[in-house]
Amino acid sequence: MQKIPFEDYPSTNTPIDASTLNQLQNNVENSINALVDDVEEISNALTYETTEKVVGTWNGKTLYRKYVNPTFSMATNETSKSVEITTQDVDEAFIDYSHSWFGISGSSTKYPLTYSNPAYNVGASNSISAYSNKIVLTINKSQGLAIDSLHLVLEYTKLS
Repeated sequence: MQKIPFEDYPSTNTPIDASTLNQLQNNVENSINALVDDVEEISNALTYETTEKVVGTWNGKTLYRKYVNPTFSMATNETSKSVEITTQDVDEAFIDYSHSWFGISGSSTKYPLTYSNPAYNVGASNSISAYSNKIVLTINKSQGLAIDSLHLVLEYTKLS
């Protein structure tokens, strides 16, 4: 953006001519375009998809995000169960707990992966392990709660 120095009247150093007005218009348009680009970048970072996407960096490595809905269920008497998610070249993996949830049998309610109430606890000691070809997530819960679906937002870096 080119700065246009304006001076008060009666100075004639700031002419109101086509060149100055065109430069003013260009400055406004460039500023608007820069804001639109920023909004698109933020919107992209807040989108959750089943396809892998770059969302930033972690410890100097590219950080990827992916939504997964693996086949998963836990009976009421199970207290711990692992699910494997096939990946390629994963180095470190994280669960985005703020956007991950599970469903329980007989309910349409979405429960956070760290759900807790006096009767049931889910996720107090969940663990996630990254291998070059898979991510293994272990879900822990109290007895009495049957989980029938799992919805995860994973973020991870790659080996290469």
